[in-house]
Amino acid sequence: MKYTLPFLSLLFLLALPVRAQGTIMIAGGGSEGDQGDTSSWSYKLYQHLLTNGDTDGDGIIRTAILTESLPSNPSDAEWMPNYMEWIGSTLGLNVVATNYEVKSKNDANKSNVVGDVADADAIFIKGGDQGAYYDLWNGTLLETHIRTAVGRGASIGGTSAGAMSMSEYCLCGSMDMISDDVLTDSHTSYLNDASDGGSGIHTDFLSFLANVAVETHFTERGRLGRMAGVLAKASDDFNNNGILSIGLERQTGVFINGNVAEVVGIGAVTFLHQSSQTSLVRTAGEPLYFTDLVLDRLTEGWQYNISTKTPLTGSAPSGTVSINPTLADRTNSGALTINGNTDNDKEKFGHYGDIYPDDYARVGGSADPYVKDSVGFTDITSSNRADKHETLYRLLYDQPADVGFLVYPGAVISRTAGTPDVIEFGSGMASLVIDTADATHKGLSPYTSNWASSGGSLKAASFVGARLHIMADTATHETGYDTRTHQIVTVTGGGGNPGGGIAEIEPNDSRGSAHDLRSESWPITVTGTIATTNDRDYFKIELGPRETLTAALDVPAGLDYDLYLLDNRGRTVVRSVNDGSGVNESLTYTNGRRARTYYVEIESYSGASGSNSYQLDLSK
Repeated sequence: MKYTLPFLSLLFLLALPVRAQGTIMIAGGGSEGDQGDTSSWSYKLYQHLLTNGDTDGDGIIRTAILTESLPSNPSDAEWMPNYMEWIGSTLGLNVVATNYEVKSKNDANKSNVVGDVADADAIFIKGGDQGAYYDLWNGTLLETHIRTAVGRGASIGGTSAGAMSMSEYCLCGSMDMISDDVLTDSHTSYLNDASDGGSGIHTDFLSFLANVAVETHFTERGRLGRMAGVLAKASDDFNNNGILSIGLERQTGVFINGNVAEVVGIGAVTFLHQSSQTSLVRTAGEPLYFTDLVLDRLTEGWQYNISTKTPLTGSAPSGTVSINPTLADRTNSGALTINGNTDNDKEKFGHYGDIYPDDYARVGGSADPYVKDSVGFTDITSSNRADKHETLYRLLYDQPADVGFLVYPGAVISRTAGTPDVIEFGSGMASLVIDTADATHKGLSPYTSNWASSGGSLKAASFVGARLHIMADTATHETGYDTRTHQIVTVTGGGGNPGGGIAEIEPNDSRGSAHDLRSESWPITVTGTIATTNDRDYFKIELGPRETLTAALDVPAGLDYDLYLLDNRGRTVVRSVNDGSGVNESLTYTNGRRARTYYVEIESYSGASGSNSYQLDLSK
C-alpha cells in the first residue's frame, strides 16, 4: 500500500484529548534512585503521581502498585511501596502504598485480590511484559477497577511495560521485535501477536493515552526504526494517519496534565508523527519506506502539547537555542558506496563520533571521496546501538546543517559519479536519515548521558522540528536523498543493483578462496578493500554462451588498482591497468559458445587502504 498524506488532511492529525482525568506519568524504564535522594530522576518524576492528590477525601493517598510477578525476596518486593511512601513523606503527604500481584486471569477477576484498586488515588504499573499484562488483565475486574479509579480522577502511570500499557495503540503482542526486523521486512512477523498470530498492536486495553503509541528503553535499544514500524502498521491497520508515537529513554519520562506533557529525567523523549508530506510504503517481505516524519526530541524541562503535536517553545528550558541552519551547499564528487556491515565505512561520512570506550568527540572522516556535510554511523549492532544513536544527535547538535545517517548491517547506500550529491539506497534493508536542517531549536540535557563512558561531555541533545526519513530500495521507489539540498529527489532508473550492494567476503585472496558471486542477482555491485599491497581480491563468476561481461572498478583517490579477468586455469583473459592514482578501471569480455567459470581479480599496483573501499560494478 502506498499513499501520500494530502495537505488538507492535517485536520486528522489532531489527537483527541487525554482520556484520564488525573495525572498520567510514563517512564522509559531503568533503575530508580535511592530512597533519600531527592535529586534523582525518579523522585522528580514519580512525585507527580502523588501530588495529583487525595481523590476520595479520606485524607490518605492510597497508591496501588500493580505487577504480574513480585520479587521473591520480601525486602525487594516491598521496595516500591516503601519508595512511594518515602516520596510522599518528603512532600508532607500521607501516602499508603500497596502491592497487588496479579499473576493470572483468575486473580484479575477476584474481588478479594484486586477490589481495593477501585479506591486508589494513584496507580503505578511496574515494568515487566506488557503482553502478559494484556493477556492476563484485559477485560477483567482489575481493568474495571482501574477505570473506576481513573474516572474518579486518580492518577495513573507506569515504567517500561507499565508505560507502554497506557497507550491506545499498545504493542502488546509479546514479540521481541528490534529495529532490524521492520527495516528488513515492514510486515515482519514480530509485529504479530504471539498468542493468536493476529496484530500485535492492541487498542482494547487501558488506552488512557488516546491516539498515542509508546516505546520505552528507547535509545538504549535503538528503537527509532521499531517505533516507526509500529507507527506505520498502526496507521495502516486502523486507517489513522494522526497517531503520535512517544519514545521514552531509560531513567526519563513525562508527566501529563490535560494535554501537556513535561519531560523529566536524564535522557530524551522522542515525539514522532506524520506530516502533510509523509509517504508510506509497506510491502510484505520488503523494507519499510516511511518519509517526512516530524521528529521532536526533547530533554528535561521541555513541554509538549500532545493534542496539537507541538513543543511549547515559549516555555523552553534554559540553554535552549533558536536556530536557522544554513546549508553549506558544497558539491560532492566521485562514486561512493557505504556498506552497513563495515564499521570503518563510517569514515566515508563527513564526520562521525567517538563512542565507548572514549567519551564524545567529533571526528572527521578520513575517506576520499566522502559525503560532505554529513554525520553518520554504520554497523549498528545490539552492543553499540545506544552509543551510536545518542552520539548521532550530539553530532547534529554541533552542526545541525549536516544530515545524519544510521546504516545498519545488511543496508547499503551509494552514489554515482554522475549524480554525486544524491544518495541511493539498496534493497536489502532500510537506512535512517535524520535531518535537522529545518529544526527551529536545539539544546542539551543538563545531565551526563546514560551512554557517556568518561568525562561526561556526551549529553542527550534536543531538537524541535527535525525530520526522519526511512529510505530503501531506490530501484523500486525511484527516490534518493540529496545531501546538498536536504531533499528527497526522484531517481529514474536508480539503484543500479536491484539486489543491493554486496560486501566482499574475506578471505578471498586466491582463486581457491574466491568470493562466489554465481548465485547473486545481476547486475552486482561489490564493495571491498585492498588492505595491503600484497592483498588480492578474487570473485568467481559464470558467463553463459556468447554472454558479455562488463566490469567497472571505482578506485579510491590516492591509490592505483588494476583489474583482471582470469579463466578457470588462472590465465589472464583481459585486463585494465590504467596509470595514475584514483584512475578507474574497466573491461569487457564476450564468452565463447559454452558456459564457463571466470575470476575477476583486483590487485594493487601502488598503495593500499583498509578503510577506503573500492566499488566493483558487474553486469552482463
